[in-house]
Amino acid sequence: MDIRQKIDASDIDGFDWNWLDKYGDEIAEELSEAFTTSFVSELPSLPNETVQDIASEWAREHSSDMVTKVAETSKTRMRQIVSDGVRRGESIGDITGKIRTDYLFSDKKARMIARTETAKALGQGQKGAAIAQGRDEKRWTTSGDVDDICLENESVGWIGISDVFPSGEDTVPAHPNCRCVVRYRTKELHSGLEGDAVTVGISEFRCKGCNALLGKNVHEGTRIKCRQCKSERVA
Repeated sequence: MDIRQKIDASDIDGFDWNWLDKYGDEIAEELSEAFTTSFVSELPSLPNETVQDIASEWAREHSSDMVTKVAETSKTRMRQIVSDGVRRGESIGDITGKIRTDYLFSDKKARMIARTETAKALGQGQKGAAIAQGRDEKRWTTSGDVDDICLENESVGWIGISDVFPSGEDTVPAHPNCRCVVRYRTKELHSGLEGDAVTVGISEFRCKGCNALLGKNVHEGTRIKCRQCKSERVA
C-alpha cells in the first residue's frame, strides 16, 4: 500500500475549492428566508411573491460574494499552515492536527459567520421594506455592547438611505455580534419636526415597547429605557 509521507503547500491547490457550486444554492436559500422574514415583519401588505423575488435577488448576489471570499480565505490559511509545518519539518499528522484545531476551521468560527450573515440578511430585509415604503433616510442607533465604529455610525445622524455609514456598511451589522439597529424615515414628513421622534409608517424598532415610547413625542436625542426589552436607546 502506498502511504504518503510528505505534503507540500502546492497540494492545497488540488483540493476542490469551488464552494459556490457546492454550497451556494443552500446558503442563498437560507439568507433569502431570513431576508423575507425581516421584510414581511416590517411590510406585511406587499405580495409574498414580490418579496421573495427581492429576497432571492439579494441573497444570490450576496452569497456568491460571501462564499467566494470565505473559500479564498480558507485556502490561504490552509496553505500557510502547511507551509509553516513543512518548514519546521512537521509530519503530515501534526500538520493535519493543526488544520483541524485552527480557529478559522472551527465550529465556533462557522457559527459566528452564520450569525453574522443572518444578521445581514435581516438588516437588508428591513432596509428593503423601508425602500418599498418610500423611506429616503436612515439613522444608526447603538444597542448592547457598543463598538467604537458603531458609535461613529451613530454620530452621523440621519443620512440618505442609499448612503453608507462610516463603517462602510449600508445597514446593520457593522461587526460580528453587533446588536445595533437602523431606523428609517421619509425626510419630507419630518421637515421642521427634528425635535419630534414620532414614527411614521415603518417601525423604528422591532420591540413594541420601544415603538410605544418613541410614539410619545419624545424629543430627539432623549435617552429612553424600555421596560419590555430592557434596552436603552436614543430617540
